[in-house]
Amino acid sequence: AVLKSIKDPQIDLAVENNQLIIAHSKGELQLPTLSASTFPLPRIEGEARQIVVDAEFLTSSLMRASKFIYADKSSDKPALQCVYCYLSEDNLCVAASDSFIIFKDSIVYTGNKSEFPANGILIPGEAVPAIVNTVQEEGEIVIKDRERNFSINSNGCSIFVTKGEGRYPNLERIFQLPESHATVKVSEVMDSVKRCALAASTDMAMYLDCEHDKVKIEAADVISNKKAKDSFTCSEGLDGRSITLSATCLSSILTALPSDEAELYIKDNRSIAALCPIDFPDMRFMIAPLMTTQA
Repeated sequence: AVLKSIKDPQIDLAVENNQLIIAHSKGELQLPTLSASTFPLPRIEGEARQIVVDAEFLTSSLMRASKFIYADKSSDKPALQCVYCYLSEDNLCVAASDSFIIFKDSIVYTGNKSEFPANGILIPGEAVPAIVNTVQEEGEIVIKDRERNFSINSNGCSIFVTKGEGRYPNLERIFQLPESHATVKVSEVMDSVKRCALAASTDMAMYLDCEHDKVKIEAADVISNKKAKDSFTCSEGLDGRSITLSATCLSSILTALPSDEAELYIKDNRSIAALCPIDFPDMRFMIAPLMTTQA
C-alpha cells in the first residue's frame, strides 16, 4: 500500500536505527522495523495433515467467493464470515455467503479424503487476497492442517492462517435446486437490470414475473418513488413463477458468472432462487428473495 501511494518508478531502500527508509523523487518515508530475533513466528507445533488441492480451482473459487463474504460481525444474521472449504461425498466444495447470496463451487477431490478435516477448513476473508495473489495458478497446492492453524504452500511460499471458529450448517441442503428452471443469457439479463437501475435507482427491489419465454422486470425505489420496467428472454420452464430480488445482489451475481449462459431456478416468491452457469455445472449462486409486495 505504501509503495502504491508513492507512484514512483524508482525508489531506494535503506535501514538505519531500526527504521526502513524509502527514498523517492519527492522525499522519503521512514517506517519502524522489528528485529528478526523478536519478530513473532507462527505456531507450527504438532503434526500436519497433507491436503492436496488443485491450484487453479482454489484460486479462481476464492476470487469469486471473496465477493460474497459477510464481514459485519455485529449483525446477528446467519452468514459465513470466511470462505468454507469442505468435502461433500467425492467433491471438494468452496462456499461463502453475505447473508443474501450464497456461493458454491466444487470439483472432484482426488486427494486422501481421510486426511481432510471432518469439519472442513475455514479461511478468514482477510487472508483471501494474500492467498490468491501468492499461490501459483497451475498445478497443485499443499495445505498443511494443524490443530491451531494451517499453511498454504505453493511456489516456495508458505502462508500461515489462523483457523476461523463457529458452527456451520449442512450447506448441501441449502444448495438443492428446484425443478423449475430456464436458460437465460447473462449479458441480456445484465442489460435489463442496468436499464432499470438507470431509470429507477441503483438500490431497489426488483420484481421478476415469468411468462412463457420472457421474464418481465418491474423495479421500484420506494424512497424516491421511481419505477422502471424491462424484460429479457428465457427458455420456457418458469411460466407463472415470480420472485422479488435485490437489484444489488442480482448484479453482483451477474458480474461474477463465468459464462454468458446460465440456468435460472425459481421455485416461488418465498424460496431461494439460483443462477448456475451452464459451462460450470458445479458452480451455484443462491440468492434470497425480498419479502416485499409487487413493485
